[in-house]
Amino acid sequence: MNAMNTYKIFILTLLFFLPGRLYAETYPVATARQGVWQQEVTAFGRVSALAETALTLPFAIKVTETKIQPGDTVVDGQVLLRFQSPAFIKNISEYATSRRLFLLGKKQQKILRQGIREHTLTRRDVLNGSKQSLKSEAELERSWNQVHTDLMLLGKDIKRKELDVLLNDKTPSAVAKTLSVLRAPFSGTILNTPPTAGQWIQANSPVLSLEDLHKVYVTIALSEKMAGKWTSGQTFIQDKKTDIQLHPVPGTARIDAANGLRLFVFTADNPNNSLGDGQWIRVMHSSPEKQVIWVPTSAVVSRNNQSWCIVKNNKNYIPIRIEAVAEKDGKIPVLSGLKAGQQVVCENAYELLYRDLKELIKFVD
Repeated sequence: MNAMNTYKIFILTLLFFLPGRLYAETYPVATARQGVWQQEVTAFGRVSALAETALTLPFAIKVTETKIQPGDTVVDGQVLLRFQSPAFIKNISEYATSRRLFLLGKKQQKILRQGIREHTLTRRDVLNGSKQSLKSEAELERSWNQVHTDLMLLGKDIKRKELDVLLNDKTPSAVAKTLSVLRAPFSGTILNTPPTAGQWIQANSPVLSLEDLHKVYVTIALSEKMAGKWTSGQTFIQDKKTDIQLHPVPGTARIDAANGLRLFVFTADNPNNSLGDGQWIRVMHSSPEKQVIWVPTSAVVSRNNQSWCIVKNNKNYIPIRIEAVAEKDGKIPVLSGLKAGQQVVCENAYELLYRDLKELIKFVD
């Protein structure tokens, strides 16, 4: 038997036995299932303050102590400076006087009512006393509203009863000295150089400039290709405690002339002041939900920069080219190429796809 005949016998034996054994092999499969998927992309954004506020007071002050420096970050209620103000002392004193007259009027009303019952006073006496009482009550309300406005501007939301307790124990001048403190009305960053001790600041003139961090801007720079993925859906920051929702500023994204990137601007609440001016943060975006086919991660393999699944059809295994995206929780969402209910090979799919036997699997590219 010559070499040619030996070679032919080997080939015939291989074709007779080997393909039958390969086609008889079975591979574990999983069912492709329909579901929903949201594309998630991330980018870095820069935080900036939404607004700048100048703190002013309706009365002149002389600064006695400064607690902050330019660029300092302050929190709501933090002491910024202490001061003296004759006008503020006058307002506290007027309230104390009005309160004393009002309390005296209430006592007189009690005496008048008792006089009516004992027939020692006429109704005209009572009427005159009531008018005086109403006048003192109106003056008390006016003076309280003035003091309360002053205190609100100073960042001290004191209750009326609290002020009354202070006036029971101290003189109006001493109470005014205790309350002559300017506090931060909100969390933010000091922008200008604070006034120094001994400096006078006129009424309604700016005392300090403070960046408001209650709400912030978040600016994200994206390439033209990536920008299309951020046009619809939800955008948020993953904070340590909660997700902070971002709201897009209406209008077309601007283009950075320096690098050609698209600038997307969002606004966001700033709970617990966790975001600082100039801070860089990771921002996430979820697209609207889309119907997809879910398969196990092990069912998707690559060949020639394409993604494939091997579908079992009766006893045959057929490679199907698919469009898939990134794995999530051990599964891969397939955007196109598969149908729900198809059986896909979920073990040894890689080896099966790359096996060098053209008769087992034929690719049609």
